[in-house]
Amino acid sequence: GRAFNPMDVIIMCAGRGMRLQPITDTIPKPLVPVAGFSSLERTLRMLPSSVDRILLVVGYRAEQIIDRIGPSYDGRSVEYVRQEILDGTGGALRLAEPHIRSDHFLVLMGDDLYAQDDLERLSRHDKAILCHRAQAAGTLDAIRTDEVGRVAEFYRPAAGDEALMNTGAYCLDRHWFATEPILVPGK
Repeated sequence: GRAFNPMDVIIMCAGRGMRLQPITDTIPKPLVPVAGFSSLERTLRMLPSSVDRILLVVGYRAEQIIDRIGPSYDGRSVEYVRQEILDGTGGALRLAEPHIRSDHFLVLMGDDLYAQDDLERLSRHDKAILCHRAQAAGTLDAIRTDEVGRVAEFYRPAAGDEALMNTGAYCLDRHWFATEPILVPGK
């Protein structure tokens, strides 16, 4: 684990949310209300205590997100990075690189829901992926690990198989930016 150091969080909020149309025709997916709160606002409330700065990568209907969240949230400063070309999480993260101040940082999805204790545990690692053992739907990537829990491979399990599923929450360090992007067929 890592010592407690302040860290940034980068939250992906740029996508169009096509699967939620027509709801997302007028509101960005991270702001769609669920039981009174948007997924983005829930995620902001669940951030670990080590997070002192928030970077929101915005694109589709960005002004609505900027207007709702503002320049700070719960005592943490908020900065916005615009992603005009929607080229995935890796593209968004590379756009955010010049704005990241911390050596380690969290990467989260603005339209997912997270438990606070999961994010707190994730933030204590040097590099980690938050996973959840579940029945695969057949459309998402799963992870195989080695005997000490390191990622051995990403694969697409058959629908219904139990697998360790990638939740889309990561703790990374600046070394990630030196890696070569991997082109995933169909994405």
